Order: sequence, then C-alpha cells, then structure tokens
Amino acid sequence: MNESTVFTYDGISSEDMGVILISEGGGLFRENFLPTRKIIEKSVASRNTPYFKRLDEQPVSFPLVFYIEEWENRENLREIARWLDQEYYKPLWFESNPNRVYYALIEGSSEIFHNGLKDGYVQTTVRCNSPYSYSHPITSKYNVSSELTNYINNDGDKPFRPYIKIKKKGNGDIKIKTYLENKLINNFQLNALLDGEEIDIDCSNEEIKSNFESKGRYLFDNHNNDWLEFGIGYKYNGETSTKMILTGDFDIEMTYQYVYLTE
Repeated sequence: MNESTVFTYDGISSEDMGVILISEGGGLFRENFLPTRKIIEKSVASRNTPYFKRLDEQPVSFPLVFYIEEWENRENLREIARWLDQEYYKPLWFESNPNRVYYALIEGSSEIFHNGLKDGYVQTTVRCNSPYSYSHPITSKYNVSSELTNYINNDGDKPFRPYIKIKKKGNGDIKIKTYLENKLINNFQLNALLDGEEIDIDCSNEEIKSNFESKGRYLFDNHNNDWLEFGIGYKYNGETSTKMILTGDFDIEMTYQYVYLTE
C-alpha cells in the first residue's frame, strides 16, 4: 500500500478531496507481512516448557501520511477533517491494490504540518478492526427446488463465514451440507419453516432472525447450531472451492468476503 498515492475511504476518493499519500522515508517500502502475534502461555513450577494456551493476533495498524494540495484555496480542510472523523470502522483501500479492503478508523493524535501558506501534510495513524484485509463483498444467489449442488470458492488465506438471507417457499425444512476434499464439514439445518418466511443468518456472530419475530416467532430451537464456514480446500475449475448441497424449497443469498493475511 505504501507505493500508492491515492486511497478511498468510506467510498470517497482522496483525489476528490485534494489529498495525496506521501512517504516520509526513502529507500525500500516497509509493510506488515503477517499479523502481529503474541503467544499466550502458562508457566508452571518445575516445568521447563510452558503450556501453550493460544495465539493473540493484533489488529492491523499503520501510519497514514498525506499531502493536501492548496488547502487554503480549496477551503476544504474542515471537509477533509469531517471525512476522516468517523464514528465506526469504514472501508479503506488503496490504488495499488483496490481489491483488498481494510475496515479502519483514525486512532490517536493527528497533526498537520504546514508552511503558513497553502501547502501542508497531515500525520495520522490508522487502526483496523481485525488483523486481516478482505475482498470486497461477494454475493451468490441460488433458487433451490428440492436439491441443488454448487460450489463456493475461497481464494483467500483463512476460512470465512457468510451472511445468509433465505426466503422459504412452502412450509418445511431446509438443509445445507458442505464438503471440503470430500469430507463433510457442515450440516446446517433449519426445521419447520413457514411459507414466505424470511430468515437472516449471521454465521460469524451465530445469530438467526425471522421476519416473524414481531409475532413472537424465534428460530433458535429450529436450528441445529451448525454454522456455515468455508475453508481452504482443493482446486475446482482452477479455484479453491467447497462443494455445497442445498436441500429444500427456498431462495438463498449468501454474502461473504475472502480473508487475506497480507496486502
């Protein structure tokens, strides 16, 4: 990303704001290769080797330094400040790799350095909501009548969980089985659904919501507590894919993002 001069944040290009990325140093660019990790262990008396407990990975953080062109003439310094002063993580990507998205906020102090005339640059620090970058959201839609077999690609570096919208056709059950390298991974089931019922399924946060909740209908007891996750597997048509068998009568929309370790 350091070779970029243009970035897009919250859907607005830095070019439109008169902002150009700059690098304060010279020579080779220096960037994160893997997420920053911390090994969590427990030491026990009389044991030379500590017990491994887990790895903690830190969210991505990096400096963002940019030059503002003729900011006095443009009279948009406050507009730039409002653009960057977000209350929650917003998508950020760079022209050198526009297909890798970070979800970012400005953290810590932000300073502007200028010559008292029309030129200046700003130093800020970006902090992301996770240790990874992502693809732009991808949506796959299917119309299932009795049974359908299809494939979901994972061209990233880590497993991902989708966000799913389902509209049931007729009363009954639905099933979604996934196979990775011919091994059953998921056996997702929702039972006793109603005709026309619309269900939102957030597999990452393990939440299910029916559009009939206002009438007191909840689906926790209708679900087998299996949540879809698509891992890294074998090549299908030149891409890494999970086989998916969908059973029932329903329309389904899956939205997901590939997860990347490096830019």
